[in-house]
Amino acid sequence: MSPGPLSNSAAARTLGAIPMQRVLAISIAFLVLSLAARLPAQDQNADEPTVEELLQKLERLRNHLSGVPPQRGEASESLALMLEDSNLLNTNNYGPEGVRYFSTRLVVINLSEEPVTIDPETIELIADGDRKPLLTDKERIQGMVFRLGDQTRRYSDVRPTEPVEIAPGATASVWLLFVDLEPGADVPPLELRIPLADELMTLDVNAYHRGLLGLGVERIGPKNCLAKLTIAGELNSINAGSLIAELDRLAEADVSRVVISWTDSAAAVAESLTTWLTSAHVPNQQRRYIPFPSLPVTITELHLAGVVDAANSQPLAAGNHDGVVVHESLDAAAIAALETAYAVLPRAAVRREIVLGHRLSRAAALTHGASRLTIDDLPMILSAVDDPDPVIRKSALIAARYFGQPEAITALMHAVRGDNPELAEVALASLAGSRYPAAHAALLSYLGELPPERQLPAVEILAQFPRPIWSDLLYQYFHSGDHQLQLAALRALSRIGHPRLFEVLADGMESEHEDLRQEAFIRLSQRTDAPSDKLATEYALQLLEEKPPTGHVESLLTRTREPRAVPLLLKHLDSADTNHSALIRLLVVVGGADVIDELTDRYPDFEDQQKQEVLRELIKVRSPAARPLALQAFKANETALLPAAAQVLSVEADSEAVALIAKTLHESEDASIWNSMANVLGSIGTSEAREELLIARGSDEEGKRTAAAHALQRIKQSSPAWHYTDREAVQAIRDREFEKAIELLDLAIQFDPQLAEAYSHRGHVRLLQEQPAEARPDFARAAELDPYEPLGVTGLAIVTALEGKHEEAVRQITEAAERFPDDPTFEYNTACVYGRAIEQVAAEEESQQRDETLSEYQAAAMQHLSRSVELGFADFEHIRNDPDLETLRELPEFEELLSKAPEPDESSEEEEEEKLRARPAPAGVRQKIQIQF
Repeated sequence: MSPGPLSNSAAARTLGAIPMQRVLAISIAFLVLSLAARLPAQDQNADEPTVEELLQKLERLRNHLSGVPPQRGEASESLALMLEDSNLLNTNNYGPEGVRYFSTRLVVINLSEEPVTIDPETIELIADGDRKPLLTDKERIQGMVFRLGDQTRRYSDVRPTEPVEIAPGATASVWLLFVDLEPGADVPPLELRIPLADELMTLDVNAYHRGLLGLGVERIGPKNCLAKLTIAGELNSINAGSLIAELDRLAEADVSRVVISWTDSAAAVAESLTTWLTSAHVPNQQRRYIPFPSLPVTITELHLAGVVDAANSQPLAAGNHDGVVVHESLDAAAIAALETAYAVLPRAAVRREIVLGHRLSRAAALTHGASRLTIDDLPMILSAVDDPDPVIRKSALIAARYFGQPEAITALMHAVRGDNPELAEVALASLAGSRYPAAHAALLSYLGELPPERQLPAVEILAQFPRPIWSDLLYQYFHSGDHQLQLAALRALSRIGHPRLFEVLADGMESEHEDLRQEAFIRLSQRTDAPSDKLATEYALQLLEEKPPTGHVESLLTRTREPRAVPLLLKHLDSADTNHSALIRLLVVVGGADVIDELTDRYPDFEDQQKQEVLRELIKVRSPAARPLALQAFKANETALLPAAAQVLSVEADSEAVALIAKTLHESEDASIWNSMANVLGSIGTSEAREELLIARGSDEEGKRTAAAHALQRIKQSSPAWHYTDREAVQAIRDREFEKAIELLDLAIQFDPQLAEAYSHRGHVRLLQEQPAEARPDFARAAELDPYEPLGVTGLAIVTALEGKHEEAVRQITEAAERFPDDPTFEYNTACVYGRAIEQVAAEEESQQRDETLSEYQAAAMQHLSRSVELGFADFEHIRNDPDLETLRELPEFEELLSKAPEPDESSEEEEEEKLRARPAPAGVRQKIQIQF
């Protein structure tokens, strides 16, 4: 790189053999201005900063870093370093899974009389104590990108390629990129180390960027409860950490209200940072990933002012952004932030702040505390009306509204008549918003004399305080002939009311100004009297002649269902610019059955989205035309239409409909189709639909299995028998009221003979009653109805084991295992089956074969029991006392497993019983087989 002006080259650089000492680059600016005079003249492009301009920027940074001690020496007198366009970000904008990196452009100013060379590959970053070399790996460089403002740049386009010599009095810059920093949102300590011959120059990155921030902090308000932070420089992803550190310090001092304002000289803020600030109060689980530190949770009020969004170079829109309020000015932000403080402040403290407080605290006390003051305080308020500070005067005029004394009204009227338009509007609003009739009367007497230039803002203010006393005056303003004044008066009269309001609206409809006609139409369409409906409908029909319906036209026609609108709506259905889905919905609402033939005739020419809308609307009106169209969609395998077509067929589901939907579910490879078809079969809920869902439940596709399982569960939960089975019967079993449980389950089976859980729970009760023979048919029926019902499957295996057929019991449970992957309850119940099988084997005549089988079963039982705990089965008390596991209690592995149990709490038996009764039975209790003999 040739010497000269600041360059964007990616060349790397190191200092030559000039004796150096360890210095902080910021401190160089302490004396560089004195050196600038001896720099040689150089050619300079108009758009690039001169050396003198760079040195002046360093001087400004030094002023912001008063805590950094200046250092002198040969090196600091010879070289100045700056950082530009720095970022500490993640390559993934949507989560922490990407690569965290630090990028910056290092600017070198050679103030010496000798050339200087910089080699970038010797530069290191120390990030929170970890040494990070410059990224030099060619493969990673090719794919590496970084942020520059709100744009993305490729590092390969700007990376340094060779050392660069910098001539005396010249500047050069180099892009640096360091990757694989520790993931997270907090800003770690960052330090650049730049070897210079035999010496080392260091740059505290955090301190440098805190200087760029230009942060000022002031505490104001009662008990200094508000922190006012001022940013005069640049907020970026690095000094965001400095900002948060300051907020943390304030939070520790019990400050909960903060205003952050940007001065006119401050830089625009990147969109990612404005998003970070305005989402500060959004819970972490509800907001998208933001790679910046979290604001202290105790900062409950955050107000921003003067922030300019770099994305569009416009001030951030004023208003409430998810709890963070953006204001147009610092004054407005501080006054708003102190509102909650003055709501609870004692009256004496309010008085003290009005007299002695910071100017913004005085203004806030007048604005938000005056309503609690007494008549004795009026002289203090009136004195503030004449304060030289316009912010205080404005707040005093707001405060005066709370007083009805003649001197308060006189002061407000004086301001209304004054030559300051802003204060006049504030005073007018105070009179209009006053609770004293004398204030309203005084204002009304003057409103008729208002000069024309003040009439429009006056009408807009009156609309904010709707009172019948204004209505006649507003009626006069409406007939003034001034278009904007008419519009404002119409809006105000619509809020306040007037005996001749319909006449006003009708006149508005005849206006030559479209915005006035539209406003009158909107107001008419919101009324429900017959004359208003007639006038609004005629205007709506005129609009439909020219363009598709807008929101207010749609609302009116939805309510009135004017049949004359149908042909006009059909005309717009042929337009490419129309929202066809909304138009189809409106047509069916307005025209009902009369438009069905028209829609079905046009149906073949519609796009898929329009066809879906037609099918959905035909369902709503229960049109017989819907079914043939739905059947056609299935037979032609029109994938985009299948979800809507399936909904049509579900309305009157017969065997043909179920077969078509099921065929699509079984044959489709589209996950969205699996979900929609399974949902529809679940809503149909017939025996045929259940059987098809059970087939899909055994699919090789996990997504299809899941969709079918959810649909089957919905069928069960919508059954009238579910409540008896899942709630009342389970509670009766827990309370050991077995006969009551049997009665409830008998009733459930009568309601729904296909509910597998009713049979399996009844089998469970039979086992508890020591009736395994009676339990077998119930378990068998449950397993037949639903092979994925774990209680039926494991219960049948336990009964088989109790019958002495332990090998068959183990076979049954082993064959079923693949249907219950990673199911903790099934694993537990499998251990119980082995426990009962061990009982049967242990009763056999001693033999080597018996002993080998016992060992095999014990090992399998412990394996499944341990697996159930790994998967989340945590009822260790039940494990300890379960009679199904009696044969395992002497095993060392069993004792070791129980040792993992958490310590029991110290609740009494009565308290424990109350807890159990107060909560629904957990899945492990509902589905666990308990056999007690």
